[in-house]
Amino acid sequence: MKIFVHLAIATVFCGGISGAQLVAQDFSIVQTCETRSIFGTIPVDGFEPSDAAWDADSQLLYVVDDNGRLASIPGYHLREAIQDSFTQHPRNQGVLLSDLPGSKDVKIWSITHGMDLEGCAVDHEFPDLVYLGVENPAEILAFNVTAGAIQHRYAVDTYFVDDPALFTSRGNELKKHKKNLQKKGKDKARNTGLESLAFYPGLTPGAAPCLLVGRQSDSNVFVFDLVADRSSVKFVGSVNPPGPGRDLSAISVFLGQVYFVFDKEFEAISVPVRQFEAAIKPPKRLVLGESNPEKYEKDKPEWVVQRYEFDIRGQEGFAFAYSSFACALGSKGCSGIGETPVVYAIDPPRKPKLEKDILVGSFSQLQQCWRV
Repeated sequence: MKIFVHLAIATVFCGGISGAQLVAQDFSIVQTCETRSIFGTIPVDGFEPSDAAWDADSQLLYVVDDNGRLASIPGYHLREAIQDSFTQHPRNQGVLLSDLPGSKDVKIWSITHGMDLEGCAVDHEFPDLVYLGVENPAEILAFNVTAGAIQHRYAVDTYFVDDPALFTSRGNELKKHKKNLQKKGKDKARNTGLESLAFYPGLTPGAAPCLLVGRQSDSNVFVFDLVADRSSVKFVGSVNPPGPGRDLSAISVFLGQVYFVFDKEFEAISVPVRQFEAAIKPPKRLVLGESNPEKYEKDKPEWVVQRYEFDIRGQEGFAFAYSSFACALGSKGCSGIGETPVVYAIDPPRKPKLEKDILVGSFSQLQQCWRV
């Protein structure tokens, strides 16, 4: 697969990106940015990777696709990809997928045929549960991988429709966009698409873990507390992260940073977890008639932002395959940080025709693949 990467250097703190000359280069000749494909391990055709999540306890990578399927890939495939010992077989050379290395130990679940799964997250307190995000209408499925069945369903469409960005300039743009879609008879105007999902541990002892649910069009992130037995979720607020403000495609947490990927904008950002949590706006601030638009804009946090630029089109999923879940919130108890596999789930648009893929690189290479 040929990928082109923009080489640029820009450091941002609470402001615009510094001017930088972008130069498109053939990914294969950028020696400092190395990734390997593990897409050949998927034992079914037509798999369209749309998000990825890592389970450190079972050492499994979970990947969802647009056609209602979930795949689990053993972690040794990722490590071998990092070590460059993984045997790659181009999909266009007549090699049967069932004969590709590792395909026999990759498990596939068909959740619901045709269901558009766009989010994936692993519950590190309930290792049997993998959360799956449905795009439209917005819903989260708690799937038990041991039982092979949906254990709980969380309908979050109501929160997507009851727009928490009503008082921002982005919110005004979004409302206009919805009206335009409605005029065109588009059913999807009801909500603007669940596109990303991440498991987020509480920062303080005893705090409930959360699910971060990203809305694609305006990049708003909805935060839901998970109740103790996981039978339901509770909406606690939302965050409008810095960045382009549209086409949020993936969320991930690593080393005390929350990463956001904006696919069509060829941009990613990271912000400190504590700053992210402090920016969560409770529901009462988001009810019509109870908020002051000017005050809402004035109270926006001044983010400490690290920005990245890339040209890997179709980046729908992004995950860190860390040694233990402790790595999510910081480096304490986290080993082999530099060699931590970083997974890029690629599902590019049909035009121009590009290859779908699951790429693996190391964390030490991240700032070469995503230039800062």
